[in-house]
Amino acid sequence: MADLTSSVSGNAIYSSCFRIFTLSCCAWSVLVRWRPSPSAVVVTQLVTQAERGVKEQNSVMPVFTPDDEPYLGVQLVHQLDLLIVPLMQQQTCIAAWTHSNDLTHLQQAASELAPGACSLVLSIRESVRQGYLLAALVLTRPLFERVATLSYLVEYPAQVELWRRGWSHKGRPPLHTRMKAMGLPPTPDSPLSTPDAPSGDDIRAMLDRYNGLVHGDPASAYSTAVLLADGRPGHAIGKDLSSPQRANQICGETLAWVVVLMARCAQIFPAAESAQSY
Repeated sequence: MADLTSSVSGNAIYSSCFRIFTLSCCAWSVLVRWRPSPSAVVVTQLVTQAERGVKEQNSVMPVFTPDDEPYLGVQLVHQLDLLIVPLMQQQTCIAAWTHSNDLTHLQQAASELAPGACSLVLSIRESVRQGYLLAALVLTRPLFERVATLSYLVEYPAQVELWRRGWSHKGRPPLHTRMKAMGLPPTPDSPLSTPDAPSGDDIRAMLDRYNGLVHGDPASAYSTAVLLADGRPGHAIGKDLSSPQRANQICGETLAWVVVLMARCAQIFPAAESAQSY
């Protein structure tokens, strides 16, 4: 694990994040690419037909395992699986260390933020496995904010006191400010300011998209769009088993935030990182 954490620390973390960001996240303004369903995806094309859709859904409601899940082998789904293992190992090691050592205020804050972020990562992965892609996508929003907050507290340790006082909505810095602690967007003089790095407009679009998903804005409807068996467009009301691009995007976004989370935890708990090799 030492090799992994060192490889994702410092500038390398943001380079990796930008690469994943470019692969999976920069096509947000493009309409989803509808694909014919290779399996019995439960959809409804009109709200008035929802009752029929529910009956169809209840008749075919598989519970998938890692051996037969619908998106097995999708590139970024697989990459997320590979990173989840060392993430859990890292967090297990840090947890053991925190129970036997005195913690700084920053470490206490990280001990409150990181476990929730890890739980969200696992929830996103299981939702993708079961075909609940909208739920998985919505969960990337609280994951991303936890990682942004952790990064902000690392870069501005004086603000940890604000966290200890409850991190009130009116008192805490806005999310776009916390994102700057992750180098998003990179400043012009940053070594990460490359042609494929996200711009300020990209970041604003990302925040608008995340917020729209949570609040159910009209554009969020594209996140459930599929093709019916007869080629007409509809919306999934349950499992979406025919959208590998969507699953790839969700796991790509999650992967980016996991990379940042692991590097920040390695930075905050260096003694825990060196106490055990995993």
